[in-house]
Amino acid sequence: MPTGIYIRTKKPKRKVGWKLSEETKNKMSVAHRGNKSYKWKGSDVSYNGLHRWIRGSFGRPNYCEHCKKIDKKQYEWASINHTYTRERKDYIRLCQSCHIKYDKRFKIKNIKPSRSRLSIKNIVKIMQVNDFEPKKIK
Repeated sequence: MPTGIYIRTKKPKRKVGWKLSEETKNKMSVAHRGNKSYKWKGSDVSYNGLHRWIRGSFGRPNYCEHCKKIDKKQYEWASINHTYTRERKDYIRLCQSCHIKYDKRFKIKNIKPSRSRLSIKNIVKIMQVNDFEPKKIK
């Protein structure tokens, strides 16, 4: 390799010091949101990724659609039919205690209907409010 002093003949074409306007930043932000993002995974998303997406898209729930309370400490989005899609009509806002009871009602078959505050009648009401047609459970 030759030794000596090398002089750069061409200046690098960098945009150092260039600032983007707020309008351009907003256009870039909108252009890369949702399924246009390079990080979008579609239906291959993980459990935590989907929950993050739900909270970001629908916001944080601030009341319970079942018990109608607004003074609880924590509210959560609950999937109505437990399929975890990206549609708003598939989710309801529930407080943590109603969410646990709702999930137990669908996941554990040994729970008696009289012990749960979420009766079939109330679940159907919640589904009707959200324009959701229930599927037959086998």
